[in-house]
Amino acid sequence: MSALGLGLPLALRAALQAEARQAAPNEVCGVLGGVWRGRLCHVQRHVAIPNASPTPHDHFLIPQAAIIAAAAALQRTNCQLIGVYHSHPYAPPLPSPVDLAECTWEATPYLIIGYAATQPSFAAWLIESATFTHLALI
Repeated sequence: MSALGLGLPLALRAALQAEARQAAPNEVCGVLGGVWRGRLCHVQRHVAIPNASPTPHDHFLIPQAAIIAAAAALQRTNCQLIGVYHSHPYAPPLPSPVDLAECTWEATPYLIIGYAATQPSFAAWLIESATFTHLALI
């Protein structure tokens, strides 16, 4: 069953904004932990993962070993790995062509923190059949 929405508390939004602002001009990345309630993902925490991309100013890369370690850490806090996040330091929170090509976890919410303007904005997306579908952010 695909998600229809992503619940992201204000405190987590603030933490993700601060992380993205501090890392600029590079992209930040990590995973989201929480619970599924019906067709809504409720984010309860995030795990920042160092961006392993050789070009972190316009690309993010999360090594598989880091995802496995983050998922284990989330399980210890009774959370499931329910999504991935990254930032676009100089662009809106829309999937880029690179995102479309490389974000391959089907039915997994992707949260993007965009800084096309002076204030950050968030958008959540779901990959289905090689396309991104916009999710309600609540």
